[in-house]
Amino acid sequence: MKIGIIKGASTNNVLRTFADRLAAGVEVNGHESTVFDITQENILAGLITTLRRERYDAVVSFNAMTGELMGPEQRGLLELAGIPYIGWLVDHPCYHYHRLTTPNEYRWTLCPSTDHIDFLEGAGVGGLWQHMLGAADPQPEATCDFARRSIPVMFAATWMREPDKFWEHITSETTRAIVEDVIERAMDDGDVSVTRAFADAMAAYGQPLRIDAGIARIIAAILYFIRKHDRLKLVGELAKSGLPVTLYGKGWKENLAHHGNLEFVDDVPADELNRRYAAAKFVLNINAANGASERAFAAMQAGACVLSDQNELLAAAAEPGKEIVFFDRRRPDVLAQALGDLLESGQGEDIAARGMRNAQARHTWTHRSAQLLQWIAESAEETPLTLETA
Repeated sequence: MKIGIIKGASTNNVLRTFADRLAAGVEVNGHESTVFDITQENILAGLITTLRRERYDAVVSFNAMTGELMGPEQRGLLELAGIPYIGWLVDHPCYHYHRLTTPNEYRWTLCPSTDHIDFLEGAGVGGLWQHMLGAADPQPEATCDFARRSIPVMFAATWMREPDKFWEHITSETTRAIVEDVIERAMDDGDVSVTRAFADAMAAYGQPLRIDAGIARIIAAILYFIRKHDRLKLVGELAKSGLPVTLYGKGWKENLAHHGNLEFVDDVPADELNRRYAAAKFVLNINAANGASERAFAAMQAGACVLSDQNELLAAAAEPGKEIVFFDRRRPDVLAQALGDLLESGQGEDIAARGMRNAQARHTWTHRSAQLLQWIAESAEETPLTLETA
């Protein structure tokens, strides 16, 4: 099988790193891969011709980059390749509505959350859908003895300012009431299933949820509000707890420098952040609003004990309480207490060791590439392509 992988610009090089790791995983599994770096001049101009002439079997793009590009007759440009265009989402599809709804007969989509599938259905996104989490590769530095690790607790997340109650500025009373209802439902949901909350709120008005660009923007604003809220609440409880915590990300120092138990580090590239996990005993992962985060696997690969907010797919990938610790995002005070208990009890070392063995056995990019290749092969048999590719 021959797979093309689109590599574009991304914050801290995260998605660029994923593209390279996926390509390497495809090769390890005995197949061919080519990375098309669209930040380079003239790559896009000849992409379709190359995909057709070289007879690629599929093209993969993290977060569906290039999915919005238009070709003839108001169809997606990548449709001209006549092969599956796989948008592999690592966060909520509401942020990529324009990429996902551009017409493409060969659109396939991978998501890290069941709520994302609900969104795709509500938005009328065509093609095949499937759940698939990200991955991470082992870190050589992970051999560092747990007791000797220099960072007791590590949390990587940018300061996002105070949450803004944007819905108070909505002029329509009905729309404002619906948004308030959605936020109340989502805030009370450990998994933050915003699409489901929106559908339930609309059902209360006797209406189905039909997601257009406007609704997608509202969902994005709700998620942004919840992410801000959760980060501030969690870090606030950690600051009050007195536990030694290292915060990676811009903005925290300017607002929390008076807390002597906190250490501050600005943003670092994805590869460097993954290496630093190997110096941490405990790593916090909060991403319920977007879906399971690949950071959980990166920290597990590095031998850290991961504490994460709830996610259905992540809980299926790592055994709760044995290989990973889940906490209720609605109770950050309880997390701080549980974290303190783990630091004192020494149980985190056993959880970290089991989590690392799991991640190395099931959640590397080589494993994920094999799952992707199998899905492409099986789906292609069930959904034969109709466009001549020769």
